[in-house]
Amino acid sequence: MPREINAEIDALFVEGPDDGALVNALVKQSIGIDLAREPHRVVKARPDGGGDTWAVRQFKKRIEEGRRRARIGLQARIGLIVDRDDHTNDKWPIVSAILQDLGMALGDRPDSAGAIVAGRYGIWMWPDNVSHVRPASPPGVAGSGRSPDSDWQTPQPGSKVGCTG
Repeated sequence: MPREINAEIDALFVEGPDDGALVNALVKQSIGIDLAREPHRVVKARPDGGGDTWAVRQFKKRIEEGRRRARIGLQARIGLIVDRDDHTNDKWPIVSAILQDLGMALGDRPDSAGAIVAGRYGIWMWPDNVSHVRPASPPGVAGSGRSPDSDWQTPQPGSKVGCTG
């Protein structure tokens, strides 16, 4: 049986509060754990959003801390979720360098299933880990180009993206 979540050493880094809220909602709905409340508060986000560089830097820093703690028997579980974005802001090169540093053999693009290394380090790239498509904003949000009556959907367990069409 897996150990309990330990918010002192475990962490999941995301770019901003919207990503954090989505992850919290999906986990709570699918397995009943509220990651937004103690003692399971492990989702870490940059409060003002846009924190892809911040999230990657914090992920790498926590890996190093986790390696030091592993020497005294504490096995941290650390994750990263960032946007794949378009070709001009692709996170794959930096993410793949982190995975290679962790000892994972990689191809030239991400695996559609994401990556989990040694059962302790996980990486996922929105929207589906492979595409360079930036997901549309919810309907009615300035600049989204989506009408309020478009088919925006609430994320369901097992889904990766909250919109269709």
